Amino acid sequence: VLDSPYPNPFNSEVAIRFALDKSQSVELSLHNIAGQKVRTVTSGALSAGSYRLIWDGRDDQGRNVATGIYFVRLRGHERCYIQKIMLSR
Repeated sequence: VLDSPYPNPFNSEVAIRFALDKSQSVELSLHNIAGQKVRTVTSGALSAGSYRLIWDGRDDQGRNVATGIYFVRLRGHERCYIQKIMLSR
C-alpha cells in the first residue's frame, strides 16, 4: 500500500510512506508529467513492514528538478501503485 505523500504540494522535501505485507523486491521511483523517470528512491529486496522515505526534489544526478507535477510509483512483485505530487519552489 502506498499512502498519500506528505506534504503535498511540497517545496523542499516530501515524505513517502508505504507498507509491504510480505518480503519482496520493490522499486520506488519518481516520474515527471511526461512519464520519464527522474529519480529512483529505492530499488531491491525489502522485508514486510512499514517504510518512510524522503524525496528532496532532486533527480538521480543530484540536480533540482523543475516545479510541477510528479508521480510517485511503487512497483512490487504483484502490484503497482501511483500517487500524484506537486513540487512548488
